[in-house]
Amino acid sequence: NGSIVSGIDLHEDSINLTKLNFKLRNLPYSDLKVANAEHLPFEDESFDFIVSFGVFHHTANTEKAISEVYRILKDDGTASIMLYARGWKHYLKSCLIHGLLLGKYIKYRFQWQKVYNEVSEVHGKSPKTGVYTKREVKKLFSQFPNIEINKKRLGEFFEYKPYNTYMFPKFILNIFKGIFAIDGYNIKGLIVTEGSLEEKNYLELLLSEFGLKDNLRVIGPYGYTEMPNVISIMTATISPIPPIATYLVSSPTNTVESIGLGVPVIGNAEIDDQNYIIKNSGCGILVSYEINSFVQGMMELLNRPQIDKINSRGKNFILKHRNYEVITDYFEQIIINES
Repeated sequence: NGSIVSGIDLHEDSINLTKLNFKLRNLPYSDLKVANAEHLPFEDESFDFIVSFGVFHHTANTEKAISEVYRILKDDGTASIMLYARGWKHYLKSCLIHGLLLGKYIKYRFQWQKVYNEVSEVHGKSPKTGVYTKREVKKLFSQFPNIEINKKRLGEFFEYKPYNTYMFPKFILNIFKGIFAIDGYNIKGLIVTEGSLEEKNYLELLLSEFGLKDNLRVIGPYGYTEMPNVISIMTATISPIPPIATYLVSSPTNTVESIGLGVPVIGNAEIDDQNYIIKNSGCGILVSYEINSFVQGMMELLNRPQIDKINSRGKNFILKHRNYEVITDYFEQIIINES
């Protein structure tokens, strides 16, 4: 849209990856560099629009970082900042379960902040995690003349258009429901979890609600190193990635893993990298992000002859085009050209 984009990150690797992402998508940028959010290397009133998603609540001095945003934002500019909000998950998981029942509030000598730091993130032990009320957010942004606060749930599961009446797991379960209704096949399904037991228990409740317990099992949670053994026993996997801005430019890790293990993938074509991998590997079916489209994709895959040859082609494609050596060489060449 003609925007002149600048960006910062604490780590050089992240900046180099961002430059590579921009280059691969033929997107221009003005300045991407290593810097600290508490000391932004830009002149006063430099930007029309500033965005930060999930950064400032982990910043040592959140107040200073927000003050820096105010300094470099033009008088008529807009800043869009995401911070963690206090809510039921915060109180139930952090305060009640970990803080009181598991004794971490006592362990950390009655300092809630240290409890939040340890348990707030998926893998735990964040150096700092801030969790804010609306009143606290208003105080943090008191320099700004106009403040608009919206609270949305972005927990384990996302809500998104055009399926904003479905939470993501329900969308997947409706795909399975359609697949199990295909005539002539006795299909069994697995949902493999990598998250918490809480997530697994929630999914099992949904299986009962959808009447899928006879055909579909939830297994896990499994660690990253265990996943290849689990994936390799499958006939096919599905990879429905919501076509929202955050994911349109993402790399579909699960698709790469499945095809690399010789397991075909039914994935939606709206995600550029997923489209490229499935199309060029020949190991899978590209569909649109709709329930019926995924069901039809499974039917097409089941009716394909010589599926072993398809799987072998997929393995060879990943070994040739997505191994670490190839990616590193390509990435190194990009950096050299940028220098």
